Amino acid sequence: MRRKDLISASLAMLLWAVPAAAVDFEHGVAAFHAGDYGTARSALEPLAEKGDGVAQYYVGRMLLEGLGVEPDRAAAFRWLSFAAVFGVPAAQHLMAEFYLDKGLGVEKNVAAAAGWLEEAAAQHYPPSQHRLAMMYKDGDGKPQSYAHAEELFRGAAEQGMAEAQFELGSLFYRGLGVPQDFSKAVHWSRRAAEQGHTKAQVNLGYLYAAGKGIDRDFVQAHKWFNLAAAVGDEEALAGRETVALQMSDRQIIEAQKIAGNWRAKLEQTQSAAAPTTP
Repeated sequence: MRRKDLISASLAMLLWAVPAAAVDFEHGVAAFHAGDYGTARSALEPLAEKGDGVAQYYVGRMLLEGLGVEPDRAAAFRWLSFAAVFGVPAAQHLMAEFYLDKGLGVEKNVAAAAGWLEEAAAQHYPPSQHRLAMMYKDGDGKPQSYAHAEELFRGAAEQGMAEAQFELGSLFYRGLGVPQDFSKAVHWSRRAAEQGHTKAQVNLGYLYAAGKGIDRDFVQAHKWFNLAAAVGDEEALAGRETVALQMSDRQIIEAQKIAGNWRAKLEQTQSAAAPTTP
C-alpha cells in the first residue's frame, strides 16, 4: 500500500473511532444515571483504561460506592486519583474526602485534602467550594478567615447550592466577613429555603417574625417554621409556637394552607428534576 493510501486509511479509522468512543461514553453515562451500573461499567471501563478522565471518575465512583460491583476502595482510589490528575473536579473532590475520612482506608492528610479541594474549587465545583469554605470558616485545615469563606460560599451559592446559600445568608445575618446586612440574609436564606433547606427555613422564619431585612409577616414566619417543623426541627417547632401566639386562628389556617401548597409544589419540582453530572 502506498504511503498516501496508508495515511488516508489511518485517518478514516480515526474518524470512525472517535464517534464510536463518544457513543460509548454517552451510553455509559446515561446508564449510570439510570441505575444500570453493569452496562455503565461495561461501556466506561474500556474508556477509563484508555485514559479518559471522566470515565475514570465514573468507574472509581462505582467501585467506591459499590454500584453494580463489590466495593473496592483501593481500586476506587486508584481510578479517582487518575481522574483527579486529569483534572476532573468531581474526582478531585472525592480525593479530598479520601484524605479527610479515615474510614475510606487512606491515612488522614488535611493538607492533601485542602490541595485537592483548591484544585476543584478553582474550577468552580460547588461541593468543593463549600467544603473549602467550611475549612476557612471553622479554621480547620485552613487559617480561619470569614472573608475567604464568604468568597467561596458565594461561588457555590450563585450556582444554586442550597447549603452554601444557607451559610452565606448566615454570614450576612451575623456580619461575619461581610458588613451585617439583613436584606442579603433574607435573599440567601430564601434561596436555600425554597430548595427545602431546613435550617434556612428556620432562619427565614426568624427574619419574617422580627421584621429584619423584610416587612414583619407572622403568616410567612409561621409558614417557614411549619415547613421546617414538619421534618422534626425542634427550633422550628418552638418558633412556630411563639409566632402562633401573636396570630389569629384565621391567620394560622392561612399559613398552614400556604405551607401545604408550597410543600406539594416543591415535591413536584424535585420529582421532575433530571439527574446532574457527575
